[in-house]
Amino acid sequence: MALTDARAIVPDLASAPADLAADRRALEKLARWCSRYSPWVAVDLSHDEEPDGIWLDTTGCDHLFGGEAAMLQDMNERLAKADITARLGLAATPGAAWAVARHGDEAIVRGDDSKGTLARLPVEGLRLSHDVSADLRRFGLRRIGDLYDLPRDALYRRFDARDSAQAVMRRLDQALGKVEEPIVPMAMPPVLRVSRNCAEPIFDLPVIERVLADLLEDLMPALEERQQGARTLVFTAYRVDGTAFPLTVATSVPSRDTRHFQRLFAERLEEIDPGFGIDLLVLGAARVETMTPRQKAWATSGQALPERQSLAPLIDRLINRFGPDRVLWREPHESHVPERAERRRSALAGPPCETAVWQTNRPPRPLRLFDQPESVEVMAEVPDGPPIRFRWRRQIHDVKRAEGPERIGPEWWAKNEPGARGTRDYFRVEDETGRRFWLYRDGLYEGEAREGPPRWYVHGLFA
Repeated sequence: MALTDARAIVPDLASAPADLAADRRALEKLARWCSRYSPWVAVDLSHDEEPDGIWLDTTGCDHLFGGEAAMLQDMNERLAKADITARLGLAATPGAAWAVARHGDEAIVRGDDSKGTLARLPVEGLRLSHDVSADLRRFGLRRIGDLYDLPRDALYRRFDARDSAQAVMRRLDQALGKVEEPIVPMAMPPVLRVSRNCAEPIFDLPVIERVLADLLEDLMPALEERQQGARTLVFTAYRVDGTAFPLTVATSVPSRDTRHFQRLFAERLEEIDPGFGIDLLVLGAARVETMTPRQKAWATSGQALPERQSLAPLIDRLINRFGPDRVLWREPHESHVPERAERRRSALAGPPCETAVWQTNRPPRPLRLFDQPESVEVMAEVPDGPPIRFRWRRQIHDVKRAEGPERIGPEWWAKNEPGARGTRDYFRVEDETGRRFWLYRDGLYEGEAREGPPRWYVHGLFA
């Protein structure tokens, strides 16, 4: 009802503004906590109202907790300790579990009993909009079972909108298992996962480090057996109050080096707040790749490792300290235009292709290349000759030496892209103080159609 109507009935009614964004964050936080029961967890977004539920696909997980009933009891007790009121439902299909959790008397419905149990529940258990549910009741269809024997053509004739009838049939078929309804998890479950239940809550960082070392010792042999290496590991600490602290580390190349992963995690373990204690620690390999086995005898015989493998530990530490967007690989690109002659990719995307080769038969390039060439005013003895004086950033530079030109023509296949729209003549010049610049003239004075005279730019600085 409206707030004004409620206050008319209860004058001292306590109320507060709703913070839907905070509610959503809290629900997502609770969903992450529920991953202790299954890696396949998602926030329920299957109906029109604000999300207030969580999906868990516990197939193959319930035996870890002593069965379905014991798992639900453990879940209910832990939620109650956190002052969270919840209704639990477990069934063969997501639709049936949703209906049982919100409108049923029993928490667990076996597959053979689903149809009979659903038949006794109200039509609101089909996750329909308020208007569609009201229309069904107006038609005299109050229970889900009333829809079982109703011809579908008759239902379509009763609704003014065909979409409403289709929604009813789709939800009914999903609840009965006639139509599959996959659950898309918040994050893909790890390929491999190991965990430790703590007999008593732990608080000390050294204890967490020892448990992490044990988990790594368990996970790496499993990866070696599959001939895979980890690219992303997620270490999650679950507190007794239901809070989860996930830590993620990533590597530039697949790795099974236990000590290396320990060093990566060691820099971030202080982010974990034990609070009232941690009772579960989980380590999962979220991303893995094929890793060719390497004989240990070669690695210990004094033979140098390939450059990329020797740099990988340093790159990984930089990635996890500064972020993957700040540690980049440079790779050559087939283009004569300087600003397009190379590309940058995140170090997490892996090193450049082995076949990528830098051009070595071209004139020297500046150590610093500007992202955008900067306009300069130039004085030259002859129109097509090198500059003898130029003004850049409000300072005048007299040229003592000049080399060039190096002519770079436009790329006809990229004529609509920014840059390199005209012919460029590059010059390497040195001013009276010894500073060296890379300047170019954009366009020709004769033989090239363009608007206005050619313009000059400084594109880089030499050491």
